[in-house]
Amino acid sequence: MNEEQLKHMLRSGQHIGNHGYNHYWWNSLNEREMSQELDLSINFLEKLGVDMNNWTACYPYGSYDDKSIKMLNERGCNESSNPNPN
Repeated sequence: MNEEQLKHMLRSGQHIGNHGYNHYWWNSLNEREMSQELDLSINFLEKLGVDMNNWTACYPYGSYDDKSIKMLNERGCNESSNPNPN
């Protein structure tokens, strides 16, 4: 999807959440890489016009660890989920 399609979805009332900027496995990133990945994706969501008081994340490939959860919380993530529960 391109930016205009995402903006159209937002205008139509759809929820757009964070799934990473480059769609990396979050549990494979070091702290610096994870910080950059989250910050890039958060900046993109802000640019789209997402309500950043109520933003969410879904772990790419179901990959997460304590570090990624901590960093999401530090950035004000409202909810995070695993699309691939076992």
